[in-house]
Amino acid sequence: MIIFLFIFFFSGMMVFFFNFNLLLINLLSIEFMMMSVLMLIYLYLMNYNFELFFLMIFLMFMVCEGVVGLSLLISMIRILGNFNLMNLNFLKL
Repeated sequence: MIIFLFIFFFSGMMVFFFNFNLLLINLLSIEFMMMSVLMLIYLYLMNYNFELFFLMIFLMFMVCEGVVGLSLLISMIRILGNFNLMNLNFLKL
């Protein structure tokens, strides 16, 4: 199970590093990596009978990271009309 989660994490990392054109694909790969880390933390905490409160804190940071990414995506679409990462230089004031 843990090996599959590491494979999921590294496949998300490969998508993040090798597909740098679209912001939406990069945001989805970051969320994919965070979900695999969340499952790894869950398995670790359940294996050693620790409290699961840390999962709620980690899940809260995942949601905040997703909201910031989506707000950046929406602002890029409103300002530039597309969400290519190559146009990110035009957001400088």
